[in-house]
Amino acid sequence: MCGQNIRLSKLGYFCILSFSCLLFFYFRGFSISQLIIIQNNDSVSLRRLLLASIQAAKLGGIKVKNIRMEQSLQVKTKGHTKEGANDLVTLGDMLSHKAMYFGLKREFPDLHIVSEEVSESDKTYQEDSSLLNLSALEEMNLHLDSYDTLVPNEDITVWIDPLDATQEYTENLTEFVTTMVCVAVKGKAIIGVIHLPFKDQTVWAWNGHSSNIHYSLKTENINSHMKVIVSRSHSGKVKEIAKIAFGKDTEIITAGGAGYKSLLVAQREVDAYVHITAIKKWDICAGNAIIKQLGGDMTDLKGNEINFLDKTRTDLALNDGLVATFQNHREVVAKLKDFNLNKTS
Repeated sequence: MCGQNIRLSKLGYFCILSFSCLLFFYFRGFSISQLIIIQNNDSVSLRRLLLASIQAAKLGGIKVKNIRMEQSLQVKTKGHTKEGANDLVTLGDMLSHKAMYFGLKREFPDLHIVSEEVSESDKTYQEDSSLLNLSALEEMNLHLDSYDTLVPNEDITVWIDPLDATQEYTENLTEFVTTMVCVAVKGKAIIGVIHLPFKDQTVWAWNGHSSNIHYSLKTENINSHMKVIVSRSHSGKVKEIAKIAFGKDTEIITAGGAGYKSLLVAQREVDAYVHITAIKKWDICAGNAIIKQLGGDMTDLKGNEINFLDKTRTDLALNDGLVATFQNHREVVAKLKDFNLNKTS
């Protein structure tokens, strides 16, 4: 018996090989969920996509900052908004777009990514621009545990704003400038990243899971002194509405950039962010995810949830205004709904 050869079946060889691979990856630090991710090309790891989104926003921020420091903006106009504002684009916008869009596309080629900017080279762009380095990013302290989840590619829409607050960027009001990435799953903003390149600060949140900033809710009376932030480019009507809706003692702050204004809500610097005209979804998706993870809310002025699903670049705007709060959201919406917006027309 001892001298007989033992023959393994094909199933036996497969089992031994599979077990050996599991041991190898275990000792190399891979989790079972990561192994599943490696084998499943039809689904995306949200943890990995979060890490990529953080780095993409930072890479875009480097492009934005460098162009501003070099004073080589190459300002052009894309036309005018419905409100008559000049819709500007700069070299910083375009270089940031390419770094962010193609960086993410290389890592996730099957994802549907919607960027504010679209260049003629988007389908053929081959330049070896800044690449994402997810292994290096994994080693950073992101306050992110090993939790992960897989989502089918077809359920995901990634929204990119390569340079938010372009008008302020051209005026060198760099405190308002951000680069943003947002991941929406079945239309719901799940991951939000807002990077402030001139402060080298990045805020991110994974809705329902974690964030790198934490604020606790406090019970406050909506009838007390409110602080409301609005757009600096067309704030006249909003100022009047806020004063009537919330009281004459309401403090109005004007600022550029939807990302910047959303951050002030998330960080509890203001009570509400109100916008009464159409706004593009790449401006607000990241802020939506961050504010909601921290316990606040963002809806249109009627209190409806915002759908961030888009597959054809046709559903890019929120047309019914915007209100974001850290608390008392329904009460704030009710006060705005009770006020006839046409009074100030």
